[in-house]
Amino acid sequence: MEFAEFFGPVLRSHFILKRKVPVFVAEEVAGICITEVSYRTLEHYKKGSYFSWVLKVADNILNDWLRKNMQRIIVDPSFKTIV
Repeated sequence: MEFAEFFGPVLRSHFILKRKVPVFVAEEVAGICITEVSYRTLEHYKKGSYFSWVLKVADNILNDWLRKNMQRIIVDPSFKTIV
Protein backbone atom coordinates (compact mmCIF):
# COMPACT_ATOMS: atom_id res chain seq x y z
CA MET A 1 0.00 0.00 0.00
CA GLU A 2 1.32 3.41 -0.93
CA PHE A 3 1.86 6.24 1.55
CA ALA A 4 -1.01 8.33 0.16
CA GLU A 5 -3.48 5.45 0.08
CA PHE A 6 -2.91 4.70 3.75
CA PHE A 7 -2.29 8.12 5.27
CA GLY A 8 -4.76 10.18 3.20
CA PRO A 9 -7.88 8.79 4.92
CA VAL A 10 -6.08 8.55 8.27
CA LEU A 11 -5.09 12.22 8.24
CA ARG A 12 -8.52 13.34 7.02
CA SER A 13 -10.20 11.46 9.87
CA HIS A 14 -7.64 12.70 12.40
CA PHE A 15 -8.26 16.32 11.43
CA ILE A 16 -12.06 15.97 11.52
CA LEU A 17 -12.41 13.84 14.65
CA LYS A 18 -9.48 14.93 16.81
CA ARG A 19 -8.74 18.45 15.62
CA LYS A 20 -12.40 19.33 14.92
CA VAL A 21 -11.84 21.13 11.64
CA PRO A 22 -14.46 21.31 8.87
CA VAL A 23 -14.38 18.58 6.22
CA PHE A 24 -13.20 20.90 3.45
CA VAL A 25 -10.23 22.01 5.57
CA ALA A 26 -9.39 18.41 6.52
CA GLU A 27 -9.43 17.32 2.87
CA GLU A 28 -7.29 20.21 1.67
CA VAL A 29 -4.71 19.92 4.42
CA ALA A 30 -4.57 16.11 4.17
CA GLY A 31 -3.64 16.54 0.50
CA ILE A 32 -0.94 19.06 1.40
CA CYS A 33 0.37 16.70 4.09
CA ILE A 34 0.64 13.78 1.68
CA THR A 35 2.93 15.86 -0.52
CA GLU A 36 4.90 17.50 2.28
CA VAL A 37 5.42 14.46 4.51
CA SER A 38 6.14 11.98 1.73
CA TYR A 39 8.92 14.21 0.36
CA ARG A 40 10.55 14.97 3.70
CA THR A 41 13.71 13.03 4.22
CA LEU A 42 13.81 10.38 6.88
CA GLU A 43 16.78 12.14 8.44
CA HIS A 44 14.23 14.23 10.36
CA TYR A 45 12.59 11.07 11.66
CA LYS A 46 14.07 9.88 14.91
CA LYS A 47 13.56 6.56 16.67
CA GLY A 48 10.01 5.78 17.67
CA SER A 49 6.72 5.32 15.91
CA TYR A 50 6.72 6.43 12.28
CA PHE A 51 2.93 6.72 12.47
CA SER A 52 3.17 9.14 15.42
CA TRP A 53 5.86 11.16 13.64
CA VAL A 54 3.64 11.53 10.56
CA LEU A 55 0.72 12.69 12.72
CA LYS A 56 2.92 15.24 14.51
CA VAL A 57 4.22 16.65 11.24
CA ALA A 58 0.66 16.71 9.86
CA ASP A 59 -0.59 18.56 12.96
CA ASN A 60 2.14 21.15 12.47
CA ILE A 61 1.16 21.57 8.82
CA LEU A 62 -2.49 21.97 9.85
CA ASN A 63 -1.53 24.60 12.45
CA ASP A 64 0.42 26.55 9.81
CA TRP A 65 -2.48 26.30 7.36
CA LEU A 66 -5.00 27.53 9.95
CA ARG A 67 -2.74 30.41 10.95
CA LYS A 68 -2.45 31.54 7.33
CA ASN A 69 -6.08 30.94 6.28
CA MET A 70 -8.19 31.52 9.39
CA GLN A 71 -9.60 34.78 8.06
CA ARG A 72 -10.95 33.05 4.94
CA ILE A 73 -12.79 30.28 6.75
CA ILE A 74 -16.51 30.83 7.12
CA VAL A 75 -17.91 28.42 9.65
CA ASP A 76 -21.49 27.29 10.14
CA PRO A 77 -22.73 28.71 13.49
CA SER A 78 -23.69 25.19 14.61
CA PHE A 79 -20.04 24.16 14.30
CA LYS A 80 -18.69 24.56 17.82
CA THR A 81 -14.94 24.82 17.34
CA ILE A 82 -12.26 24.94 14.67
CA VAL A 83 -9.11 24.17 16.63
